[in-house]
Amino acid sequence: MNLGSFDVGQYFECWSERVATPSFMHDADLRLLWMNVAGERLLAGGKVLTRQGNAMAWVGSDENRGYSRFIAGVEVAGTWAYRPRSTHARVVRVNRLEPENLPVAFAIVIFEVERADDGNCWADLGATFGLTPAEAEVTRRVVEGFGVVRVAIALGISPETVRTHLKRVYSKLGVKSRDEMFAMVAPYRAQ
Repeated sequence: MNLGSFDVGQYFECWSERVATPSFMHDADLRLLWMNVAGERLLAGGKVLTRQGNAMAWVGSDENRGYSRFIAGVEVAGTWAYRPRSTHARVVRVNRLEPENLPVAFAIVIFEVERADDGNCWADLGATFGLTPAEAEVTRRVVEGFGVVRVAIALGISPETVRTHLKRVYSKLGVKSRDEMFAMVAPYRAQ
């Protein structure tokens, strides 16, 4: 794609060097097609991902098989939780790519887990959406189905404070309703 006389590829490369979230593209056999600098660092660390020839592999054979089964079922997008015994969990956001006349590939972004004590793994909503810790906590609880009063009781704050946080979250996300907020935030949760 070109914007006038500009090559968008140069912008993409510049951006990919600065993004702190590990991002990759791989084919259906997990062969690496592209990764950003943060992805290279994660792979080099060998605690979450390793390289097997030209392919990526999750540390732990169960996790690797689970991920392969997961991507086989992704039709458009999905979220997978990497929960190894030896390291911190991660949330993996996957998008299926099917350009015309090319084989299927997958774009993945790997997020550090913010909290997983309730059985859900969440990407760091603060880093992802620019939310404060309080706004992120209120958002998580609302997306999990809690009402304003229940969130207020759980967090030891007033219902009005919960509503204020939600107004700020709506503004930061550019949404006007809980349904829109849910649609935007829920993909960053894995159960």
